[in-house]
Amino acid sequence: MDRQRQLTNQLSATRARIELSLFNKLSLPIALASFVKSNRDFTEAEFERFATALEERVPGVLSLQLAPDAVVTYITNKEQNAKAIGHDLVADPNRVKEVLDSISRNEFIVAGPLTLIQGGSAIIARLPIFLEGVTSRTGIENFWGFATVLVSADAVLGPDLLGRFETEKSDPFRISVRGKHGRGESGDMVFGTEEDWDRRDGSLEILLPNGSWVIGGTFLAHPSNWLLLILAPMVTGVAVFIGFYMTLSAQERLIQATKDNAKLQAEMLDREKSLALSMISSGVAHEFNNLLMAISSTVDVIKLDDTLSEQTLEDVSLLKGETKRGQRLTQQLLAYSREMELSPQTVKLSQLIAQTLIMARPMVGASITIELKSDDVSDDEVRLDVAEFKGALLNLVRNAQDAMPTGGTIAFSVAGATRRTTSGDEKNENWVELLVVDTGVGMSQEVLSNVLVPFYTTKEVGKGTGLGLPMVAGVVEASKGELSISSIEGKGTTIRILLPAATATLS
Repeated sequence: MDRQRQLTNQLSATRARIELSLFNKLSLPIALASFVKSNRDFTEAEFERFATALEERVPGVLSLQLAPDAVVTYITNKEQNAKAIGHDLVADPNRVKEVLDSISRNEFIVAGPLTLIQGGSAIIARLPIFLEGVTSRTGIENFWGFATVLVSADAVLGPDLLGRFETEKSDPFRISVRGKHGRGESGDMVFGTEEDWDRRDGSLEILLPNGSWVIGGTFLAHPSNWLLLILAPMVTGVAVFIGFYMTLSAQERLIQATKDNAKLQAEMLDREKSLALSMISSGVAHEFNNLLMAISSTVDVIKLDDTLSEQTLEDVSLLKGETKRGQRLTQQLLAYSREMELSPQTVKLSQLIAQTLIMARPMVGASITIELKSDDVSDDEVRLDVAEFKGALLNLVRNAQDAMPTGGTIAFSVAGATRRTTSGDEKNENWVELLVVDTGVGMSQEVLSNVLVPFYTTKEVGKGTGLGLPMVAGVVEASKGELSISSIEGKGTTIRILLPAATATLS
């Protein structure tokens, strides 16, 4: 992979982590606003109980606040934030412009990092709340006040989050972020130095509610060092090419060069399309996740109302279930874009499959038989994220089920496998092989060649997302494994997954 693409991929991954960390926290003011709207006459004790429960679910939050008529009145962590109580946002010359703009436009704003009255630095997100019949000293109709979250700047933009990406690959780079108060490239620096920003080798935009930050990456290696690294293999390649060139006729060379060029262009186009889809999928997933978290938090608030009828509670529970379904879909998008956060642990693959198939068998019905063969495996321990891999296995079962409308068999088998190391020495790497074989309708070569392309589906509109197998491939790749598919029309499909044995992974 060339260094520019390496930088783009690293910045994309870093951006995704920043967005995930930030948007988890931005859902809290939305939940607070829902609390106010559903319970106008709340007491301080009720606020404390509700806000503390929210705060405990999300790390990195310094305080949650409610500011009726733009005066901070209700606040969590009172001991640390006592100086903020009574703070008049409209009377504060450092806050008044952004506050009035937020009210007049009814906009969620993200400001900072800012120095706090009570000490320290924070990113501040404020959401204006409007309630019918409320009068405000600002003169803006129905303005009730603000729901606010104060987030530790280090929790979103600190070295603990950003620094770990700087040397993860062979070409280290430093990160800088610009856009204080969400002003993008025109804003002040919020992380890193002006020097790094001016020398940046690439940058990406981080979208905020009504604003943005821009993240940049600057390679630490001087370009002259890269020139030496590039020229060395080129000299060797030229020598080899001259020997090959002299053995071919002019016509053969022309034909060969034309074929190679066409193949190279096709491969480059496929890589660029895959990268673009990956980045788009990641962005869409995080945006949807942000909306779904807000909906989920609001549903949790509604369920606290003990005056709701049984029918309303049933409807709310249904909404909660659909929200979880939407969150699973965003996880599929993140899996495809390889930006999911894994928590790997050592497990016996055959046992994990057996546990998953207990859930899968009732799902497929009596016309389909699911088998597991692993009697001869003595060591099938692997390291993977159990929840993500279970999801991948269930996706494989669903795909096989769809390919067998009149019934059939899905056979899982686990076996040990070895192969020569990629370095070419005499040692063999230890792998665990999983085969999933169905007796379904199989696939044509055209379908087989596109089956791992995201959003590609042969199903009717509304019947499939085209993300099932790309998600499985993403989980396998993130687990340092390999996936291959073979299929014959009318006979069925075989999916082969190779995973590094836990002993090999740990060593």
